Amino acid sequence: MTASPQRIKRHRPPELPLAAPSNFEFGVEPGRRITDELHRHAGIEGFLEAASQRLIAITDDQTAALGIEAVKIAAARGASAVDASDILAADAKLNHPPFAEQVRAWLFGVGGVLIGAGLSLAPALALTKQLEHAVLWWSAVIALLVIGAALAGLGFPRRRRN
Repeated sequence: MTASPQRIKRHRPPELPLAAPSNFEFGVEPGRRITDELHRHAGIEGFLEAASQRLIAITDDQTAALGIEAVKIAAARGASAVDASDILAADAKLNHPPFAEQVRAWLFGVGGVLIGAGLSLAPALALTKQLEHAVLWWSAVIALLVIGAALAGLGFPRRRRN
C-alpha cells in the first residue's frame, strides 16, 4: 500500500526573507562541527532521539530570540534590513548579561571614593604644620589619586552604539 502524495508532508523550516540574494545555508556548519566532534569521541555513537529533538528545540528558540532582537535593533536604528552588526548586538544583549555594566559601575564608584579620599587628605596634609613622615603621606595621596583615576577610567560609562 503506497501513500498518496497529498498525505506525505515534509517539515521544512521556514525561510527567512532576505534583503539580497545569498547562498548561505542555515544549519550546515553546526551539523558538520557536531559530526566532527562525534568522530573525535569514538565511544559516543550519536544522539538519542529525545536529545536530538531537545537540541533542535533549544537552538530554534535561541535562533528565534536572536532574530527577533536583531530585528528590534535594526528597527531602532532605522534600517531597512538586518545586517551583521545587528546580529552581533543582539547576541551581546541576549548572551552577555549586564554584569559587565555592574562591574563598570562598581569600578567607577570605588575609583570616585579613592579620588575623594585623596582630594580630602591633600588639604589636611597641606594645613598640618609639623608632619612626621610627610613624604609617606604625600605618596599615599598620590597613590590614592592614581589608583582612583585608573579605576574610574576603567569604569567610566561609555556610549553604546546601536
